[in-house]
Amino acid sequence: MNAIVGSYITGVIENRKISGPDLATLVALHSSGGLKSIQTLDGLPNSVQIVVKEAFREAVRWSFISLIPWAGVATISSLFLSKIEDTDAKMTEGHASRDSVNTKDASHHGEK
Repeated sequence: MNAIVGSYITGVIENRKISGPDLATLVALHSSGGLKSIQTLDGLPNSVQIVVKEAFREAVRWSFISLIPWAGVATISSLFLSKIEDTDAKMTEGHASRDSVNTKDASHHGEK
C-alpha cells in the first residue's frame, strides 16, 4: 500500500498538480518518509490533505482489487474439499457407551 501511496504522491509532485507552498509542503512530507500518524494530516494545508487522502483512497482501492483473485481461488478450492471424519467425537462416543454399559452392570448387580 505504501508503494501505491508513494507513487501517487510522486506523480502529483512531478506533474505539479498543486503549486506554491503547498507543493513544498508535500515534497517535504514525502521526503521525510510520509505521515507519522493520522493526526499529522490535520496540520497540513487543505490542498495537501486532499492529495494525501486521495493517495490513500487509491491505495486501499487497489489493495481490495488485488484480493479479488485470491477470494476466487479460495472459493474454487473450497469446492474440492472432502469431508474429514471427527475421530475425537468417535472416541468420545466410545467412552460414553462404555460408561453406560458399566452403569447398567452396576445397577444390574445392585451396586451404585
